[in-house]
Amino acid sequence: MRVSSVVPSCRVGRFVIRLGMAALVLLPGVSNAQSVTVVDLPSATAKSAATFASVLNVVELSDGQLAVNDAMSRQLVYLDRALTTRRVILDSAMSTASYGNGSRAIIMCSCAEVWFPDVVSRSILTFDQSGAQKHVMAAPYAPDFILMMNARTIGDTTNHLFYRGWAPRAPTPGFPPPPGTILGNPDSAPLLRANFETRKVDTIASLRALRSWTMVYGRTGADGKPPAPHIVLDILGSIDEWTALPDGTVAIVRGYDYHIDWLLPNGNVVASPKLPFDFKRLTDADKGALMDSARKAELDKHRADYDKRLAAGPTQTYQVVRAASSSGAGSMEPPPAPMTVKIGPYVQPVVDDVSFDRMPDYYPPIRAGAMTSDLESNVWILPTTSAQSRAGELVYDVVSRERGLIMRVRLPGGRSIAGFGKNGTVYLMSRDADGKWFVERTSLPRKM
Repeated sequence: MRVSSVVPSCRVGRFVIRLGMAALVLLPGVSNAQSVTVVDLPSATAKSAATFASVLNVVELSDGQLAVNDAMSRQLVYLDRALTTRRVILDSAMSTASYGNGSRAIIMCSCAEVWFPDVVSRSILTFDQSGAQKHVMAAPYAPDFILMMNARTIGDTTNHLFYRGWAPRAPTPGFPPPPGTILGNPDSAPLLRANFETRKVDTIASLRALRSWTMVYGRTGADGKPPAPHIVLDILGSIDEWTALPDGTVAIVRGYDYHIDWLLPNGNVVASPKLPFDFKRLTDADKGALMDSARKAELDKHRADYDKRLAAGPTQTYQVVRAASSSGAGSMEPPPAPMTVKIGPYVQPVVDDVSFDRMPDYYPPIRAGAMTSDLESNVWILPTTSAQSRAGELVYDVVSRERGLIMRVRLPGGRSIAGFGKNGTVYLMSRDADGKWFVERTSLPRKM
């Protein structure tokens, strides 16, 4: 009787968790009075013969092939139409077609090619149906490339890229800031739109985000280790999520009252009515379980970040990432100079408990990574609770700008959405007992 809490982060590595089946466990709640058609998504008609270490996102090509981004294995893989034959297009072990050493997401676009960010050239590589590299495109604004690489990025049909601004909130493991420092991320983040032709970056909206603070106490001890940072997490705050449609329309679901703001290409904003939501009360036991889950996720991430940096060498040079300002002006500033640092000994942080009276009494409507869109410009939202979930299946709210909430789709058990194809095709991901992932294909029923 709980929602699995994952501490939000815009890094792609956490994006895997947010979109995976561990992201949310739907609970029975009090049903909303509004009647909405519930559609059971049929079982898969095809399943990949190969397994994957992870499935970050997928893209269906025009000939029916499927590009699968296995971020944990650092591979971009093509599957044939039957999902049986597997071809590796990019791999971190390749000298020429290299995936790179870090996780990153396919850039979603309404085009005939697969777009993939290349960290070495800080550009976008495109691949055709044969897997051959076709173009190398410069990012609309080069200093923001790290933002595009480390978070969801979507392109429209009018030469725009949409992505979220980001500000570091915690000291880098291995070299924390001086004692007494308090680092915190803001309670909002800008949603940015970059133009390929003008190279201009605009802030088009502000997204509410979870807050967290990292506080560093004391001085370096006799053993030479720096003090342990204390981290405070806002694990149940209300957030906003977004997606972009092919025509340049942006949909933002506002978590505080569960409605969608539609940002049209002409600059107008249309707000849809509140969507029905099955509220579920949080008990003290629920709050304690959520805090335990959030603490474990934060500690695991902190240690993994340190191990990754240490494996790359004891001394490293970093390109400092500056945050995009809420006005958009900061996004056009020159990037800071690179910083060379020495990785120190690992210091495990302390994740402080949040008192129950500071937590809300109900689950918030959405979590990070809970929103996507299909090829028919419908928005799919995964709410935190649903009375239509019979045995823990994920149930998505499907929303059209013109028609509102058109249906709820209940997935087969143990499945979550990996992506979409033409004519109502839905790609699912599932995991076996050994932790290996599969990709499956099904379709929405024709008559709904």
